[in-house]
Amino acid sequence: MVEHNMNDQTYSWISTAVLVLVGLSIAMTGSAAAQSADIVVATDGTGDHSSIQNAIDSASDSDRIKIQSGTYRESINIDKNVVIFTDGIVDISNQSEITDSTGISISDDAEPEIVGVHITGWQFGIDNEFSDNDLEIRNVTIRKVERGILNYGSTGDWRVANTTIETNDVGIDMYDSTGSPAIVNTQIKALSDDSGAGIIATETGGNPVIRSVQITNLSPGIRFFRSNADWIIKSSYLKQGGINAYEATGEWKIKDTIIENPGMESRETGVNARKASGEAVIQNTTIINPDIGIDLAETNGNWRIESVILRNTSDDAVEIDDGFSGKAIIRNTSVRTADNGINAEKSDGKFVVSNLTVRDTDGDGIDASNATGNATVHDSEFRNMGDKSIDVIDSEGSWQIHESILTGGSEGTLDAWDAKQMINASRNYWGAADGPSGTFCGSGGAIGGYNVTMYPYYTDSSLTTLSSATTSGTVQISNSCVIPEDISESNEQELVVTLSQISADGKSDNITITMPEGVSVENVGEPRAIGTPYKVDVTNSGGPIKLEIDPDEPEATVDFVLRVPVELSPNEG
Repeated sequence: MVEHNMNDQTYSWISTAVLVLVGLSIAMTGSAAAQSADIVVATDGTGDHSSIQNAIDSASDSDRIKIQSGTYRESINIDKNVVIFTDGIVDISNQSEITDSTGISISDDAEPEIVGVHITGWQFGIDNEFSDNDLEIRNVTIRKVERGILNYGSTGDWRVANTTIETNDVGIDMYDSTGSPAIVNTQIKALSDDSGAGIIATETGGNPVIRSVQITNLSPGIRFFRSNADWIIKSSYLKQGGINAYEATGEWKIKDTIIENPGMESRETGVNARKASGEAVIQNTTIINPDIGIDLAETNGNWRIESVILRNTSDDAVEIDDGFSGKAIIRNTSVRTADNGINAEKSDGKFVVSNLTVRDTDGDGIDASNATGNATVHDSEFRNMGDKSIDVIDSEGSWQIHESILTGGSEGTLDAWDAKQMINASRNYWGAADGPSGTFCGSGGAIGGYNVTMYPYYTDSSLTTLSSATTSGTVQISNSCVIPEDISESNEQELVVTLSQISADGKSDNITITMPEGVSVENVGEPRAIGTPYKVDVTNSGGPIKLEIDPDEPEATVDFVLRVPVELSPNEG
């Protein structure tokens, strides 16, 4: 009984399978019969048509039109969802008798695929203006045109891949488009020295992607002027043309890209984001021989510059000056040969710098004079500055500078004169084992200004050994440093003391300068912060000066270091 049921089930399963196979065979046969063969176009009359336009006119949506090798002197309009392709060499070429200005135009929001053809000698190679389609252009060569591909005002997600464009003006124009196009593995070249832009994306929206694109001798290379799109440029090479994102408001990224020699007759900016207000990332990118490397002046967005190489800029490598009110993060970046490494003069924004290397500037490593924003500089290196490593003259923000090498320039290392807040510059190497010079008494790079904390400092360029406070309690002032060097006949001397460690109770204790008879001291007050140079005016006509903790509070001790220790003996100032 069980065996009989199994046989019935087996028979039923086999019968069903046979019926399914027969049905599939019939369906496949019917489908093959229904599917039309490629429509063939040949100039010698061996195909279905000798004209590409005639083939399109006779085709239906989803038809494939295969074009045999040859030169086709006709302007083409595609108004159907067809595939136009070739496995030979096909040139859609202009001639004097043709009055139309376009090689291939797309109408009625058709979504064709154009594969493998050459388009030569037209004003516009492919015109897809004001369309709402997902046009596909692959393996196409467009030559001797004013504009290679015109997607002005389009809203579709069109794609250009493995295409070469040689233009007298613009490679791809997608002005005012709002779709999410992709341009990949494409080369755009100029035919003359006065050509325009490689890609125009002015006032665009959407999410354009430009990847593995090479643009040569077109300036700017890519223009996202006043764009609110969230665009990305990746793995691309721009020669003699930069990226213009002036007044852009979108969230955009530039990654793994090289920008070399931007500008045709004169140098131009590598990445111009002046007055932009979006959020941007520039990462793993090299900019060589620009005027300004990256211009973020007057912007108020959030910017991240990471793993960027800037070489041989005739102006500033990075500009975040002149009204910058956003936030800039600069990491793992190298600047070599520039006016200033980072120009943040008069900026209002905040910036964080880490692992920045600046070498061979005419000016400063970082110029933040008259800036109002807060800043942090960590793990960075400044060598061979023409002016100063860091300039914060008249700045108002809070500055933290740590774990860095500041070897100075011709005008010093850190200039903090008239800075409104205390500059914390502890745990840095100043180019000498005994610390900075200037308002401090070492032989390294000079510090300008008394509102700088620099203790402890590193005594070696490998940043392994820290200095320590040398004295505490009552101190005999030694003769290791005199400022100013020329002591006036009036016997007046400025004495500066720096507290390197606060007492255990957390208070900034008063200090007392004990003088022998004949020595007067003025402007003695309470120290402002640990590491703060503490200045008093001393007039000496007696013996050596001693500095000691307030004798009325002997337990409230403070470790300190004399910044301008000088033995003042009678008649020597």
